[in-house]
Amino acid sequence: MPLASECNALVLFPAMFTISGASNYSGFARSRLYLAIKAGKLDVRKAGKRTLITRASLDAMLDALPKAAP
Repeated sequence: MPLASECNALVLFPAMFTISGASNYSGFARSRLYLAIKAGKLDVRKAGKRTLITRASLDAMLDALPKAAP
């Protein structure tokens, strides 16, 4: 049986996001996400008409951002 903390992590951080969910998670505007998808920077899947972005590719895009100056 999973621990309570593991269950919460699954709810808070799904494996895939809709465009709106990815925007909320990352802070990027929807238009920036669409541009990143078009440029091949995000791994996407289609579920019917819904576009789903993998959390791993979104995290990689966030990690690739330059660090802020102190």
